[in-house]
Amino acid sequence: MDIDTESVLNLMFPDGVSDAWTDNPDFNNYLSKLSVYNLEKLCKEPDHLDIEKMSILNQTQELAFANYKTFIKTAECSRELFKQFQKIESRLNSLISHVPDFTTGCESLLRQCSSLESDRQASSLALKRHSDLLQVLELPQLLESSVRSALVEESLSLIAFAQRIAKSHPNIPILQKVAVETEKWSVVLRSRLLAELKGELSLPRCLVDVGVLRRMGALSEPELRLIFLQARGHHLSTLLSSPQVQNQTSVLKRIEIYRSQLFNIITQYKGVFPDAAVISGKQKQSPLLEEWVSIKVNEFLSDTDGWANEGGSFEGVMYLGQSLGRVGCDLRGLSTSYFLSGTATRMKAILESSLADFPQDMDKAALMSIQEDLCGFNIPFYPLARLTNGILSCLNNLRHGAPLALAQPVTSLVEETLFLASQHISNFHKKEQQALGKVEMEMLFKLVLCFSDQMLPHLQTCIHTVYPPAEIAQYLSLSVSKLQSQGLTYLDFEKILGPIKHLQIPKLEKPLTEEIKQPETNVITNIVC
Repeated sequence: MDIDTESVLNLMFPDGVSDAWTDNPDFNNYLSKLSVYNLEKLCKEPDHLDIEKMSILNQTQELAFANYKTFIKTAECSRELFKQFQKIESRLNSLISHVPDFTTGCESLLRQCSSLESDRQASSLALKRHSDLLQVLELPQLLESSVRSALVEESLSLIAFAQRIAKSHPNIPILQKVAVETEKWSVVLRSRLLAELKGELSLPRCLVDVGVLRRMGALSEPELRLIFLQARGHHLSTLLSSPQVQNQTSVLKRIEIYRSQLFNIITQYKGVFPDAAVISGKQKQSPLLEEWVSIKVNEFLSDTDGWANEGGSFEGVMYLGQSLGRVGCDLRGLSTSYFLSGTATRMKAILESSLADFPQDMDKAALMSIQEDLCGFNIPFYPLARLTNGILSCLNNLRHGAPLALAQPVTSLVEETLFLASQHISNFHKKEQQALGKVEMEMLFKLVLCFSDQMLPHLQTCIHTVYPPAEIAQYLSLSVSKLQSQGLTYLDFEKILGPIKHLQIPKLEKPLTEEIKQPETNVITNIVC
């Protein structure tokens, strides 16, 4: 405290100030504040203090008014506490009054304890048979250990023993409790075996698991067969839905899973339930197995509907049907219809894609200025070469698994593609004929000549490589001459060349002697430029 503050303090409190005030920092701060006031401000300070006092009183009244319920509640709580203390005091007095009776009761208990001698003897007898009782009481723990260690035979023996002693002593609660505990682990063992049936299993392991479930007796034979098929079907669904299979760019992986798993499941079912394969001395599928296989085949065919446009899937499905035919489940006849429409759609898309570039190729060829030697020719056959390659690519995709039912549809698609190409050539001539000179017109005539005399016969030969006329004639029970007269698998040259028929081919100064190489017996060769 500085000298000015002490002077002010002596003037204000000539009799001295209590220690509580002097230790209060707010008090000292206020004195320091007063010591710097001038006379005018000091004169106004009492009024200011009065105003602040009134404000504090008003706030105190408002506080009391706003919280009067709390004050009342506090008073009530105090009164309630006083009453409770009075109750406690009276109950303590009552307790003290009952102490003599408690003493009497204890003495009576001591006298009753003397009658427990007989019970002690019984306990001694139980102690002598402790080892036998312990074996029974530890049955649930021992069974738990056997189940966790996959000791199936030991687990079955313990379950049978627990059930036997429970039936022998139905009036002993502890034995009934042991039987209940062992039944819980019996359920765990059954669940584990059923879960194992949902995984990858060999036939011997299936025999073991189903044999154990049958010996447990919890499932009837029809239920066991149904659960077996459901579990193996779950394994098949798990394999098909795995990320590795879902991310496959080819459907062949899924087809192989269907083939191997359906073959294994049918074989396992017939091995586990041998009576299902023989009914009345004749080979016949089990009705339950037939129904399950029918469901899975329908699921497969549903998937096949989405695979029909995938390359290689037809051969895979045919191999699957042939493999499953060994177990009486040949589905090739059911799946063919899906691939006929899908294959036709895929062929049409390839041909349309090849034809889409033909007009641009005609323009790019720049007939009036080309001097290069393309494809071994001194004339611009680049557009025809690309179109031929596209058509041959379509036939090559079809060659390894060509359905005979698509022979004429494929021929018609190729014919339509060539007809549209002929129209494009005609349109090109109409569009450019005013700008074409003698040399350019000769080049165009050579292109038309190559189209009619080289390209069309070559493509006809390629079609017959994929669909030999003799094979188609045998399939339709017709002669080859009848096949040709009806135009089956034969291109209609007159129709194709109709749009460019008006382009008369004059005598060429340099004959077109080099021909496009014909395909070998089983190989369709593309023209490469």
